[in-house]
Amino acid sequence: INIKNDSKIIENRLKEEKNNLEILKNSIASFEKEKDSNAVTVIERAKSQEFLNKKNEYQDEGLKGNERIEDAIFALQKEATQEQLAHTLTVIRRRMKEGGQLIVAVEPDPAQAQMKLQTVRTPDGKIWWSAFTSFEEELKGADQVKSTFLSEIGRMFEAALTVPEIAGIIINPWNRTIMLDKHLIRIIMTD
Repeated sequence: INIKNDSKIIENRLKEEKNNLEILKNSIASFEKEKDSNAVTVIERAKSQEFLNKKNEYQDEGLKGNERIEDAIFALQKEATQEQLAHTLTVIRRRMKEGGQLIVAVEPDPAQAQMKLQTVRTPDGKIWWSAFTSFEEELKGADQVKSTFLSEIGRMFEAALTVPEIAGIIINPWNRTIMLDKHLIRIIMTD
């Protein structure tokens, strides 16, 4: 009787693993489509939610939930309204209050023999810190291997407000991008 039960358990487990493999294949196809077209809707992302849940098992704890920021930014890019901006800032504030983190790239600073946050200079000459919601977002524009670390969103925003040389923080400069100038950072920081 135990052998029959064990064989049933193994058979069910194999079916489950085949199903997970099919979900993974579908998700990879979906992500390839996103990479190629850069125009995936929130609905298509929801179809891949099961894969994302599995992926989250191996994701840094502080990054779990950042896909909500990516979705809000994507919606803002599709419909740039004051209401959508307010929603996006609210999502970022919630992640900050949850203890969420961003990935920050660093580069050597030979003048001070230490590391400094990587910056992006926009065509208007302003300098911005860059941060990423996920390692996938960071790698989308990577032209070289970078050193990175995780930073709590709130601490990064507080630090940005104290550095006069920067205009603010660009989240995901390569794809699901939002430029948070110091005014927007202050709005997020208020309770």
